[in-house]
Amino acid sequence: NVTRNEMAVVMSNLLDYTVSSYKGTAPFSDVPSWAEPYVAACYTNGIIAGYDAKTFGGNDSVTTGQAALMLMKALGYFQYQSDFGDDWLVETTRQGSQIGLFDDVDTGATQALTRNDVAQMVLNALEANMVQYTGNGGTTIKGDGYEITTGKATYEDRTSTNNKYGKIDNESRDRNDGKYVIQLGEDLYDGDLEKDADADDFGRPGTTWSYEGDEIGTYADNADDSMVINKTLSAQAILVTDSDYFDYNRKDLA
Repeated sequence: NVTRNEMAVVMSNLLDYTVSSYKGTAPFSDVPSWAEPYVAACYTNGIIAGYDAKTFGGNDSVTTGQAALMLMKALGYFQYQSDFGDDWLVETTRQGSQIGLFDDVDTGATQALTRNDVAQMVLNALEANMVQYTGNGGTTIKGDGYEITTGKATYEDRTSTNNKYGKIDNESRDRNDGKYVIQLGEDLYDGDLEKDADADDFGRPGTTWSYEGDEIGTYADNADDSMVINKTLSAQAILVTDSDYFDYNRKDLA
């Protein structure tokens, strides 16, 4: 499982923070020296928060909900306290589901994340649209001993006419204004990280990722259905018409 301290390292590396410049600025008293600059960088940039003013809980496992909130703040969401509504976890889970942040991650919102899960969520975030908030976080009404904020900010996709923002998802072909929607991976890597539809060595539909023109790898798409067929069957006998699990043998063909 990945700890909250380690997740701060992941986020700092992902967002390319110069962590040395943040050293000694974290407000928490329970962060070890090796993690402190990373935690400080994420805290200063609004990516993470502590359990309270002095406690970060960095040795605790990071949960799906906590990691999702960090990644969505990097995408531009949750800029106002009022965005969280009555329950930050409910709002985080709802918004994360809408943008595909949990695709291929089967861990519950309050469960610990493994290294595999974190890698998958970061990949999902790299392919997600960046957003910018419009308006403000609602109307704040202050009175004698109380403060109420009503309403929520609204968010819209960030766009640009620069073709470097079509390297992961070329949405401009579907837009009347010719603008590209900016994905996080396009913004962070300045268009050097590319994703293209391709096929693997077996001809299966897949995706090729490359960086600065060098291929990282070609990966087959997940199949919609799977089946197992006895290897003794002839090619003519292998004819399937639905998505059931098959394990034929010679006797079945009699």
